[in-house]
Amino acid sequence: MKAICFFDVDDTLVPFGLNDIREQEKKILNQLLKNGHYIFVNTGRTRSFIPNFLLNFPFSGYAAGCGTYIEINHQLKHFYEFDQNTGKDIIKDLQKCNLSAILEGHSSNAFIHETNHPVMEALRKVYKEQNVTVSNPSDENCRFSKFNIFPNENGDIDTFIKKYESSLFCVLYKNLEKAPKKRMIRLNEQFRMHPAIGNFISSLYYDNEVKAGMKDQ
Repeated sequence: MKAICFFDVDDTLVPFGLNDIREQEKKILNQLLKNGHYIFVNTGRTRSFIPNFLLNFPFSGYAAGCGTYIEINHQLKHFYEFDQNTGKDIIKDLQKCNLSAILEGHSSNAFIHETNHPVMEALRKVYKEQNVTVSNPSDENCRFSKFNIFPNENGDIDTFIKKYESSLFCVLYKNLEKAPKKRMIRLNEQFRMHPAIGNFISSLYYDNEVKAGMKDQ
């Protein structure tokens, strides 16, 4: 049976301070490929921040930027970035709230209100070492898929969170009552959880209507 193996980058596949995969790990990865398995890099880093030594290794694919970029066998399967208007609003609100942040895109990254925060300093150094493109947040073409905020004493993080705290799931859930009944469908079979856990949740919240799609293993 073939398996799909996912490997994180930082301090997992590549220990901090190293600029290559260690020989021992290379042997293991190559053996997995030889045995017919698939090996993927699964990282919070965006595509622009994956070093060349990982891109040049024969991985089966990459899941980057917390799932905003998925590549399989050199073919792009999924890509997400904030649309231009949303991106501009986020940048404007970060600046208005005086928050330090890193905008992470799959072609470049950008800093907002750079500070001496140790993580920002470390990333500046790594970006330079790995020739990561750093763009200007005021650039019209500044596009990004995710961002990291570094709160500071003068920043208004509460105002920013209040505006952006609702996830897409929350928005959909709040609008369920407005949706036509014929468009509301409850899935009645799940494959994500162990049957014992899934059945417990089904009995607690869904009147036992959601059944386990796989056997107890």
